[in-house]
Order: sequence, then structure tokens, then C-alpha cells
Amino acid sequence: MSDSINGSAILVGFVDAGPVEAVRNAGFTARSAPPWAALQAIREGDCDLLVVRLTGAFRDVFDLVETARTERVPVVASVTAEEGERQRAFETGASDCIVEPFSDLELIEKLRIQAELVTLRGEVGRLRAELGRAVIALDEARGAATLQSMHDDLTGVGNVKRFYTAMELEWKRAARTGTSVSLLLADIDQFRLYNERSGHASGDDCLRSVADALSAGISRAGDLLARYGGEEFVVVLPSTAHDAALAVAQRLAQSVRELSLPHEASAAGIVTVSIGVATAEPSETSSPAVLVAAAEEAMRAAKAAGRNRVVGRHAR
Repeated sequence: MSDSINGSAILVGFVDAGPVEAVRNAGFTARSAPPWAALQAIREGDCDLLVVRLTGAFRDVFDLVETARTERVPVVASVTAEEGERQRAFETGASDCIVEPFSDLELIEKLRIQAELVTLRGEVGRLRAELGRAVIALDEARGAATLQSMHDDLTGVGNVKRFYTAMELEWKRAARTGTSVSLLLADIDQFRLYNERSGHASGDDCLRSVADALSAGISRAGDLLARYGGEEFVVVLPSTAHDAALAVAQRLAQSVRELSLPHEASAAGIVTVSIGVATAEPSETSSPAVLVAAAEEAMRAAKAAGRNRVVGRHAR
């Protein structure tokens, strides 16, 4: 820090104008003020440093020091040589003490130290914020790179590992930004019977066709389609409210119906899907498992209600 200190200093409890002039000559915008005016200045952000005479002070001066500590404004307390007074000053919230009588040079040096500490704390805070952003960006970059290699061999969409990785990433992002996450769980209706009657090769073709239809119905770059297992698919919809997620699910179900794949064991006569939709507002203490459980419950409800439909649930 340079020899000229820029900042606003307020001195409280000094009758002599000498200390104010000395502080002002050192580079501060310095002024003398009563406790109530100094308190107002602190609350309005118009005070960088505070010099308070505690010797013989009333309660309002000690309240001022406590408020300054809460607002992170450094306080240099002027005290007598009595040990008890110094101890009370530090307990109240003073950053440093100066013992009366003191020279102008001593006061300026103590203010200089406090001003440098304020600058250093600000720099540390800035560096911590930058480090935090860098860590987040690195985690997201690593997560994105990992996702690129996680595909289901049969359908070409994401596999279950990709789903878990993406779900964890989006859950943390939503908790940080205060947004919601929706999850769709789609199950091909009566797929076991389809396999038995049409053969496993046709079953594989069916899975690929359904995956293509679902993939075509997802329009946003951040959305994710993955094969959850067997004949089940999941769709992760970041920053998506429940009503919007239900609309997406209805659109995807219709896309599968429009394939018009014959299915003798299905009541509809064609391949259809039952889709469970769940939405949650993540927090730092919650887990994606609650969203997955809600989507599974909704999908089972869709099956129980007759299949070939969409059912929604809110994660609790």
C-alpha cells in the first residue's frame, strides 16, 4: 500500500481537533462525529475506519463498536493503561487499542495497519471467489468431458452411468442457482411380451426406434436422454417446472405412438410408453434420489392406470 491512504475515517469522543487533523493529513477523509452519526455512517457504508475514545465512554459508544464489528469496520480504541479497559475494548469488538497519551505518528501507524488489513481481506475474499468459480468451472468441464464417453451401445443414447453423472451435476447446479429439475422415466409398455412374440432382434430394433423418437423430441442442448435399463429411458430436464415437464412427456409419448410399431400384446395395438414425471427444487442437503424415487412412483402409477399415459409427481 502507498504512503497515502485512501479511506473514510471517523473519530468519536475526541474534544481536541488535533487527532482529526493528523489523520486527515495522512491521506484519510477524516471527520469527528458523535456516536449516533458514526453509527449512521457505518450503516450507510460511509465509514472505512473508526477511532473511538473508550475512556469514560457511555453505553452508546460501546454499542457503536459492536455494530462496527458486525459490519466489518475496523475500530482502533483509545484507552488508558489499565489492563481491564484494554480487555473490555477487545471484548466489545475493537480491532486494536492505542494507549493514552499517544502521538499522532502512533495513531496514524495503527490506522495504516488496519487499512492494509482491510485491503488484504478484500483481496483474499476476491481470490477465494475466483477460486470457487474456477473449481465449479473445472468440475463442470470434467463432468461434461466424462459425459461424452457414456453411451448405450444398442441405442446410442446415454447409458445409466451418464444419467447418474448428469443428474448429480444438474442437481448441484440447481441447488446453487435456486432452480428446479424435472425427470421423466419412460417404460415401453408390455415390452417383455413384444420380445417373446417378435423375437429379440425385433426387440432391439424397437428399442432403437423408441430411443430415436425420444431423442428427436428433446429440443434443448442441456436436456439429457439415457437408457435407464432394459426397456426404460430417462430424460433429465434442467431448469424445468412441473407443467413444462408434463408437456414434454406428452409430446414424447405421442412421438412414440406415431412410430406405429405393431404390438399385438398392447391394448393400443402399437408400441406405446408409460411416462412418470417428477419435479424437485434441489438444496445442498437434499439428494437426487428423491427425484428418481418420485419419477419411478409416477411411472408405476401410469402403468397401474392402464399404460400409454403420463402421470406426474412432485418430489418430497
